Amino acid sequence: MIKNDYEVRAKKFINEFAPYLKGIRITKSNSYTICEAVRRFNADKKRNVKVDSGVSRIVLITSDYVVKLDFGTTWAGNSKTEILGYQQAQKDGYEHLLAKISLYKYRNRSFFIMPRVRVATTLTWGSQRKLWRRLTENERRYLCDNFEDLHKNNWGSLNGKLVLIDYAWNDFKKYLL
Repeated sequence: MIKNDYEVRAKKFINEFAPYLKGIRITKSNSYTICEAVRRFNADKKRNVKVDSGVSRIVLITSDYVVKLDFGTTWAGNSKTEILGYQQAQKDGYEHLLAKISLYKYRNRSFFIMPRVRVATTLTWGSQRKLWRRLTENERRYLCDNFEDLHKNNWGSLNGKLVLIDYAWNDFKKYLL
């Protein structure tokens, strides 16, 4: 088994799903239309892809990976800042604190792939605190100094370790200017 074979499965999923988005702009106001595309895909392919959304994107959720689609432009800032944040964390030696994000382009669309984690909101308060305490003081400081949106919905457990899963609002966005 390849270490990141969830990425292989995610790319295959994107290749199958992307045609269902033909003619649909990825915008907040089109969320219902995107959800309908997912419903049609699930019915046609006998899949169970779930949908969630936030302020700036829609997220397609499977059993072992998520695919993020930014609202607005094809190469929108939020997932781009996550990629920059992950790359900077790699340079700094702290990438283990973030769920890996990777870009996959399908025709003119950008899809952002992450492993699926157990979101912190499903963890007990005690479990969250235990995972946070396992981090070193330097790791906690790195997260607090570089990432602005550290509420519990943006954390998850991956292989028993605490990781940040939504880190679009980070200080690395300054590199976009």
